[in-house]
Amino acid sequence: IQGTAYLEAGEYIIDGGTFDVTSTAHVTTDEVDGVTIFLTGSGGDYATLTAAAADLNSKVISGPVVFLLTDGAYPSETFPIVFSANPGSSAVHTVIVRPIPGGVPTISGSSPVTLVDLDGCRYVTIDGFNGAEGEGDLTLRNTSTTGATVRFINDASNNMVTNTIIEGA
Repeated sequence: IQGTAYLEAGEYIIDGGTFDVTSTAHVTTDEVDGVTIFLTGSGGDYATLTAAAADLNSKVISGPVVFLLTDGAYPSETFPIVFSANPGSSAVHTVIVRPIPGGVPTISGSSPVTLVDLDGCRYVTIDGFNGAEGEGDLTLRNTSTTGATVRFINDASNNMVTNTIIEGA
């Protein structure tokens, strides 16, 4: 999303609208519409990024989607975390995965294939910037000696991983 600015913890301006993450709700339809912000972590809309991605993959995007990582660690992930092709994806209907303001999450595990699979998807951004000083606030770590940490396959395009520490064994 172009022009995103952090105001204070929990409040965001995205594409000219103000959104308070405390007013999020589960998506119960087959379409994700408008700018939708989901908390991902303990007590959030999704307990894991795996669950968030799987649910997103079963829907059609019709507006920007933001998954905010709320926890410091994600020990219950099932790998790979797959973001698949979505017929609604476009330059304005994007998916962003990022930490909450001030958050420093780590997604770590062992996968002989990959931790994160960008499988034919378009316009997915993994942005580790948490709104504070510095960069690289999100860490993706694959402890397997044979697998990738992030994999782009099946014509995945217009995707970006930025401000993220990517580690492999």
